Amino acid sequence: MAWVEAQPQREKEDRLRGLHFPRCTRNKRVPLLGENCGRIRMSGLTFRPTKGRWITHLSRPRSCGPSGLFVPPSPPLDPEKIKELQRFISLSKKLLVMTGAGISTESGIPDYRSEKVGLYARTDRRPIQHIDFVRSAPVRQRYWARNFVGWPQFSSHQPNPAHWALSNWERLGKLHWLVTQNVDALHSKAGSQRLTELHGCMHRVLCLNCGEQTARRVLQERFQALNPSWSAEAQGVAPDGDVFLTEEQVRSFQVPCCDRCGGPLKPDVVFFGDTVNPDKVDFVHRRVKEADSLLVVGSSLQVPDSVRVAVAFAHPTGFILTAREQKLPIAILNIGPTRSDDLACLKLDSRCGELLPLIDPRRQHSDVQRLEMNFPLSSAAQGKEKALSGKGV
Repeated sequence: MAWVEAQPQREKEDRLRGLHFPRCTRNKRVPLLGENCGRIRMSGLTFRPTKGRWITHLSRPRSCGPSGLFVPPSPPLDPEKIKELQRFISLSKKLLVMTGAGISTESGIPDYRSEKVGLYARTDRRPIQHIDFVRSAPVRQRYWARNFVGWPQFSSHQPNPAHWALSNWERLGKLHWLVTQNVDALHSKAGSQRLTELHGCMHRVLCLNCGEQTARRVLQERFQALNPSWSAEAQGVAPDGDVFLTEEQVRSFQVPCCDRCGGPLKPDVVFFGDTVNPDKVDFVHRRVKEADSLLVVGSSLQVPDSVRVAVAFAHPTGFILTAREQKLPIAILNIGPTRSDDLACLKLDSRCGELLPLIDPRRQHSDVQRLEMNFPLSSAAQGKEKALSGKGV
């Protein structure tokens, strides 16, 4: 496992830091990290502070498990497609998996691009831009006020069956490496360790001046201490731990600065228009070159308009092209079209949490052949034989 030593220092430090992942709670008291923080209502959730506690009353179930609220419509599971994916996984010996927001929508976290249910389809709001956050104190104030309100719900989200399936694949030696675009820490909560969080993690905060890194839960304590009587009612939920607030609501919100140097604080994630750490990008490209197959899960592989062309190498489509150059067979599991459908030997339009748990990573190629004798593949699937076995996996 020599490649672990080559992993960027930040990536190794990320998993060594004692991040706190609270258990999902339902109609229970949740410890408050401060006192007298006013009243916050959010998307059917009402938070009433008492001394040292949040008491949570739910008018609808919290998204602590599988949820269809932010999952786009998909066709029923096709037994033949299940068989094709099983064959793809059985033939793979060093599988690299890339995941996007589509794997977490079943945990109740909205995404940006899903048809009819993504942020872009539901509202005209757009995500914060990196340059605006860095340059403007009012922008940072608005962001942190919204994030403060959304954090209790966002941090309580739990892995769904797709996250647990990939963690199990790793444990059984099937998964060579996991790369995620997501910043929700759900893969870590599920126990994945051979993991690169390409865009960072919302559970960490860093200083823009000195680079000091702290846990997001610690910052929540400081927010509560600085805003003992502040209150707000959210107008909706957005991806990445964000909610919608009015300008009037955020005007009086106080934002702490870095304890070490007094600099501005930012979540340890890549905002739109920002660049991914080059060392992290190089590390992922090396893992792709080591792999013998690539599976994309829950990603449309779209490059945002705000991303500069020079940054495209760091986008998942760059990793797809590297896989193509290495002649790796590529499979894509995503509801709706993706940017790289024409490069895939297998495309599946199903819920990640429904399909992945059906795949047995321990099944050998001979077992799959016996299965196909009883349930032959379609002529179209047979036509992909050469692509699936392109590297002799």
